[in-house]
Amino acid sequence: MAGLILTYQFAISNTLDCLSEHNSLIDKVEQSKNLPQELAYYNKALSHLNQQFGITTIDSTAKSSILEVINRFCESNNLVIRSFPASVHEEKQNFSIQTYEIVIEGSYKPVVQLIHIIEQEQRLARVSSVDIKLVKNRRTKRKELLSTLYIQKIEMK
Repeated sequence: MAGLILTYQFAISNTLDCLSEHNSLIDKVEQSKNLPQELAYYNKALSHLNQQFGITTIDSTAKSSILEVINRFCESNNLVIRSFPASVHEEKQNFSIQTYEIVIEGSYKPVVQLIHIIEQEQRLARVSSVDIKLVKNRRTKRKELLSTLYIQKIEMK
């Protein structure tokens, strides 16, 4: 009886431990075979989320592309760009936020259409705020609708 216990302790228990370790390593190898597909899936999901939230990689032509779309739309819809000053640049951890302040003169409906184009159709940037005011032009004595768009471009570093 003592011989059986010693045999089990020295031979069989080590074999069972090795078999258990072998099976767990085989499971890990099987899981690692799917890693490239999983990585591609998660990268695709991340890029989709970044696109949905307006986060892009650093782009030096952001201002010109935004201005081009706005200018083209304004020309075809009787809107006037009153001002488009330099952007305000802010650094956060691994993000860079550029805020553009654009003042547009014109009717309400085309301004709303422009906001939709910037955010939804072109996905150029995020319109963080809009300030719409009806002001009286002292020179012409006419009322004008001025819309100030605050557009943010969020870029990953």
